[in-house]
Amino acid sequence: MQEIRSRYEGTCGQRNINAEERLTEFLGTGAGREDFGQRVKTSLQVGRIRLIFVADEIPSGLRRIVEFRNDPMNLAEVLAIEIRQHIKG
Repeated sequence: MQEIRSRYEGTCGQRNINAEERLTEFLGTGAGREDFGQRVKTSLQVGRIRLIFVADEIPSGLRRIVEFRNDPMNLAEVLAIEIRQHIKG
């Protein structure tokens, strides 16, 4: 969890965003940060995550991986979104 927090704070610093203010804005004033951190840690430990791949074209290998990982028995949700660019000619 510490690595996630460090990366979050680093990204906020690069973008000139106050990390604490942004977290409060996201969680709301009544939300407990420790509770949020524990829920994130627990979700990662049990594999309850959502992965989203976005590309102009989804390769067949990635498509097979996404289909395999979306077995109903898995807690992880894996999605691939293909957004093709259309250029008016």
